[in-house]
Amino acid sequence: MTTDTSSITHRTVTANDRRQHYIDAGSGPAAGHDKRKMAREEQPERVNALPVDFLKHWERTSRRARRIIAGAE
Repeated sequence: MTTDTSSITHRTVTANDRRQHYIDAGSGPAAGHDKRKMAREEQPERVNALPVDFLKHWERTSRRARRIIAGAE
């Protein structure tokens, strides 16, 4: 859906339009490839890194909170 107002074009953004922001518009052999897919293929070991780190941090924080509530700290 487009509406023209004094040479400015306003478009309604749909879910399909949002995906275009991830497409690399560069030139050369990699033109038009999906950056999200490339990132998953190049760094498979990093896929689960953040959740594991977050869970370890959450366990430490919750243990310390329980000690504080119990009056140990």
